[in-house]
Amino acid sequence: MGPSEGDPIRLASFLSEPRELDTVVTELQDIERRTGMERHLAIGRLILHRFFGGSPQAWHERRKNKNNSVRRLAARPGCPLSNSALNQAIGIFVLSESLPCVQTFGHIGASHIAAVLHLDLEGQRRWLEQAERSLWSVRELKEQITLYRRQTGERRGRPRAPEKGRALYEIRKCVALLEKAVETLRHTDLVLRDRGDLGRLVERLAAAEQSLARAFRRPARSEPCLQPAELAKALPPLKDAG
Repeated sequence: MGPSEGDPIRLASFLSEPRELDTVVTELQDIERRTGMERHLAIGRLILHRFFGGSPQAWHERRKNKNNSVRRLAARPGCPLSNSALNQAIGIFVLSESLPCVQTFGHIGASHIAAVLHLDLEGQRRWLEQAERSLWSVRELKEQITLYRRQTGERRGRPRAPEKGRALYEIRKCVALLEKAVETLRHTDLVLRDRGDLGRLVERLAAAEQSLARAFRRPARSEPCLQPAELAKALPPLKDAG
């Protein structure tokens, strides 16, 4: 239960004392006995009112304000929910308050609502109404949203990395794994068969090393080749070794 009308609203930046956090943990443990939509709404209502004065705007701006009280709550001993689960419950409660019709749907559950939290309010309403009419599962709802984005050319998330960036990433990852494996082998006794397999791997690694060295020595396309005279000017003067 949130704060009473007579109590002053304490935002998350002030709700950080261990005793107060432990009180919320106890309330969450009680709520965990509930099921379905009621459970998610009760959790979201509790956190939003106790930590953000019941203001969705204050919750949305939590990162801007560097407000970490929900994270501290999730880290308290006995808290039954993670930081992401707590914030998801807040999102479900906020959407249900913004779209009261959602609570009258017979098919839509909390997981359906969680699947559309990244959309704007109109998109949330439209997709949830369609999921209700079509009796979509959560998976079907997500697939339909993804399909729509692809058909309309809309993209989300981090841009795809260039080929060379992915290649370098794979090389770094492989080298790190190889170094770790070599360190393990240093402390392991090898039988004759293992030594034969290892010898063949060494040959393959040597060939890969040569290919990598050739790629490294290849002139960069973005840098024009210097003529001999220009190259002499670009190099620092040699010092006499004597």
